[in-house]
Amino acid sequence: MSEKIKAYLLRADSSGQLYRGYIADVENSLAFEQRYVGDRIDVYSLTNNLDVIGGDEAVVMGRTLNRAVYDERGNFITVLAGNLMVVRYEGDSFASIHEEDVAVIEKMLKPIERIFNGKIFLRDVQELKIWEGKADEPAN
Repeated sequence: MSEKIKAYLLRADSSGQLYRGYIADVENSLAFEQRYVGDRIDVYSLTNNLDVIGGDEAVVMGRTLNRAVYDERGNFITVLAGNLMVVRYEGDSFASIHEEDVAVIEKMLKPIERIFNGKIFLRDVQELKIWEGKADEPAN
């Protein structure tokens, strides 16, 4: 069995429902990452230490829009879709996030309500439902 790490999970189901992010112990393996995102993975560097793992081409494949990515100064970068997992990147492998990483993650990854006429409308995190399924449940 693979080592477990703490990851920050941001779920978006196929019905369009987004969920609040939460920390969970997950398997540190490619097989788990692929199951969680429901596809081949793609890794997006959020900061020098934090990586977002998501589905490869998830936006193009029509997965539920999940989070808009902003830099440290609040400038829009891109959108990410489907289930997302944020982990630390240390050396040449993924590692557990730290509690203090959550504030950075929430500042840089904002929940999307919709995109209309080239404008991104965001949702308040407090309005999102809390995930009640298993932490390591795969994408649907």
